[in-house]
Amino acid sequence: MHTLYTTSRFFSSDSLDIDYSSGDIRNSYFDNNGNDAIDLSGSNVYIDSIIINNAKDKAISAGEKSQVEINGVKIYNSDIALTSKD
Repeated sequence: MHTLYTTSRFFSSDSLDIDYSSGDIRNSYFDNNGNDAIDLSGSNVYIDSIIINNAKDKAISAGEKSQVEINGVKIYNSDIALTSKD
C-alpha cells in the first residue's frame, strides 16, 4: 500500500482493513461505518489528517504487532476511539 486518500461512507463492516502491509493514510474521511473505520493487522502505517465520525465499534483498531503513528486525527461519535488487540 502506498499513500491513500479516501472518503468512505456508510459501510456495513470495516471501512478499511489492512493486513500485513505498510503505507500512509492521509487527508481522509470515514463516516458511518458499521464496525471499525480502520482495522490494522501486522501492518506498519502512518495516519495523518483524517476525520472519523460515527464508527459503530472502533475508530482505529491495531493488532498483530502493528506499528502505527497517528497525527492530526479527529474522532467523533464512535464507541471506541483507539484500541490495540495484541
